[in-house]
Amino acid sequence: MGNFISCGTSPKVMSSRPTRVIFQNGKIQKFNEPTIAAELMLESPNSFLVNSSSLIVGRRFSALSADEELEFGNIYIMFPMKKVNSVITTKDIISVGKPGPENEAKVGRSPEKDGVGPLGFPVRQGFRKPLLETIMEEQVISSR
Repeated sequence: MGNFISCGTSPKVMSSRPTRVIFQNGKIQKFNEPTIAAELMLESPNSFLVNSSSLIVGRRFSALSADEELEFGNIYIMFPMKKVNSVITTKDIISVGKPGPENEAKVGRSPEKDGVGPLGFPVRQGFRKPLLETIMEEQVISSR
């Protein structure tokens, strides 16, 4: 007896962790089935989709191509098309999913006041300058 492996196509495996997409108006939508970026771009014209794990301040936005399939368990974010070739700033990350007037009551808190961004990451409003002090060294005399 041996193991039998089918060469047929297997159905796509559903994940217990849905794909999440954050739209510009703050709406978060979950997907439990395979979804391609083009489907979401049709819903939000003049927008592009970015995987949240690729958002690094100082680097350029890495937009998904229209035929790219969204991976289960990841968070994707819609940004306005005017930012497609720009460099990511902290302001871009802080404003992710910032609720519009229609979603204000649902959220119930302001990310700036709580110090927590919309994805649950801490947000710092100001940057602390390092304290530079002169290091005083003692003179060591060695006898040989």
